[in-house]
Amino acid sequence: MEYMQSSFARSRDVTWKVLEEKCILLNLSSGNYYTLNRVGRFFWELLDGEKTLEEVCKEIVDHYRMDMQTVKDDIAEIVQDLLTEGLIEKR
Repeated sequence: MEYMQSSFARSRDVTWKVLEEKCILLNLSSGNYYTLNRVGRFFWELLDGEKTLEEVCKEIVDHYRMDMQTVKDDIAEIVQDLLTEGLIEKR
């Protein structure tokens, strides 16, 4: 989990909107749409460029009462996907 002490922010090339419990992302550069479930939306909203992923994971664990290791594993995977798609930027 090499990124846990790093901070990430939403890319300026992404616009997003909350619809009910989901979050719809649009990558303005590629034109691709993405849908996040309620936990993904919560994670997305925490990506402010200041909190480390460790802090973000703790907030998810506290909010959803999930296991820390499971959250860290899931977050490490989704961060890779979001970076690959150009949806987030490392700060």
